[in-house]
Amino acid sequence: MDAVIFSNKRAHLAGQRLVRALLKGSELTPARFDLMLALRHAGIGLKQSALWRQLGVVRSVVSEMLSALVRVGFVRRDRAAHDRRTWLVRLTKLGRDVFDRAHAECVDSGLATCHVDAAICDRDVEADAMHERYVRVGKSLAFAAALGIPRVPRDELYWWDYESFYMAFAIVGDEREPGDVPFVT
Repeated sequence: MDAVIFSNKRAHLAGQRLVRALLKGSELTPARFDLMLALRHAGIGLKQSALWRQLGVVRSVVSEMLSALVRVGFVRRDRAAHDRRTWLVRLTKLGRDVFDRAHAECVDSGLATCHVDAAICDRDVEADAMHERYVRVGKSLAFAAALGIPRVPRDELYWWDYESFYMAFAIVGDEREPGDVPFVT
């Protein structure tokens, strides 16, 4: 159909292969990981309708994924007291434990970031990976927006801007505030 769309699809599929390999043995798929990340960020849970909007997928995908996660005991769905048509979704203790372990092994360890940085910088250790991340994510969001996918609000699932990324790894007790990131000029 189009070279840009095809190459973006190939990059997406390559990313999925990487994430599946990183999650191997965790009982999670890349899609389940993202959904559980959204629930983990929410803390007390989310409306099911908020999940499909945040993940950028159709309702039926989230419904099927949640049904599978309920069956394995990772997620709980309850009707909202104020509106019986609304499902409230939250992680179970087992779901939190499984997710937290996978997150620690793949994300907190820096493993996923190292793989992605190596790929986007063509394995050049001297290249500015953060700049490449910023440029590529910005272009991807703009491309998606131009094709009708609305930009996600500031509470995105994954950090991609300099300040959020830096502050996530700032040393406890560091006096810097967001906006004082040393490598942002």
